[in-house]
Amino acid sequence: MLCSVATKLGDQDLARIQALERETGLTVVAFARHPVEPAAVTSDQVDAIKGLEEELGMALVAVK
Repeated sequence: MLCSVATKLGDQDLARIQALERETGLTVVAFARHPVEPAAVTSDQVDAIKGLEEELGMALVAVK
């Protein structure tokens, strides 16, 4: 499973999250779950992924 920041929140969901933030005094970040499996990668592929991660300043995940 992979998670990403939820970008498709309905008005009701957003209102519920905002209410929770008000009640708790916390900032809450919503994540969406994606049912994916990691890909099998070679050491050369890992090196290439790591290199691009460094350049982009973000994490990359190879999936099937």
